[in-house]
Amino acid sequence: MSYEEFIMSYEEFIAQWNDTTPYVPVHTSGSTGLPKEIKLPKCVMERSALRTIQYFHITPEWRLHSCISPDFIGGKMVAVRALMADCRFTYEYPSNSPVMSGRDGVIDLVSVVPSQLIYVIDRPELFRHVRRYLVGGSPLPLGMRDLITERGLKVWESYGMTETASHIAVRRVTDTDAPFEPLPGIKLSTDSRNCLIIRGATEEPVVTNDIADFSPDGRFKIVGRIDNVIISGGRKIIPEIVEDKIRIISGLTAPMILTGVPDPKWGFKPVLYIEGAPMSGAECRSMMTLLRSHLDGWECPKEIYFVDSLARTPNGKLLRNCHPNMQ
Repeated sequence: MSYEEFIMSYEEFIAQWNDTTPYVPVHTSGSTGLPKEIKLPKCVMERSALRTIQYFHITPEWRLHSCISPDFIGGKMVAVRALMADCRFTYEYPSNSPVMSGRDGVIDLVSVVPSQLIYVIDRPELFRHVRRYLVGGSPLPLGMRDLITERGLKVWESYGMTETASHIAVRRVTDTDAPFEPLPGIKLSTDSRNCLIIRGATEEPVVTNDIADFSPDGRFKIVGRIDNVIISGGRKIIPEIVEDKIRIISGLTAPMILTGVPDPKWGFKPVLYIEGAPMSGAECRSMMTLLRSHLDGWECPKEIYFVDSLARTPNGKLLRNCHPNMQ
């Protein structure tokens, strides 16, 4: 996550929120294309804030704290929730080394991104006075759930987007991969592609490119994005699913992306990029042998490349459509 430049302060956003303009200009994340500016109605943001207030039972006695810049919708919405709930609101300059000071008393709910939670998780002095964490912006790394449970942290992972004024569903992070629970007033379904359709967040339904798997009780998991799917020899490969398998099989925790590159025989072939120092030739061959013994042949990466860093959006999401330079 890059914090090199910020455009807006919380004072400026709150002044913008209190002016007579009926909308707030916001920018989409850019994870599936170029970021674009949209005009988000304040009434949509108010409804989003009220859903979160209702879900967490936020009262005027609470303190909400933000480690996120108000340049992003997640940061803006922390302030809107505090204003709507008439509770205390504190914030700090965003960094990957958050302070979350307890000098102003207990923090009832703090908003963070995964990289900030990674920093906090092994520093008890930072989380002793924090009652709840709301994490969003990008998926939690595999393996963090066990650490969160071991440390006794109460963490909720969010699902949403700029267009829906932040999250429309949350899930309590435990050592099991729990599904997302829609917030009050949100109605969900899928289209013919099995992609999620969101009703109740905005005036019109929001059709996503996120492939959803529903449980009988109406909760859901996101298994991947339709625009990330690799068609190789007529087979559909969902990269996010294969990446999780690779992490479990190999024990690797480094960021990685599986992407498709043109191939004269298969149309596209799956190729794995891993962030970090390259393995030796023997280690790489051993890893490929391990993967071939556990993955179906069509989903196993045909090549593995190591890169210094994978491309990311400003809020930390990996950019799958930006092929890194091969080493």
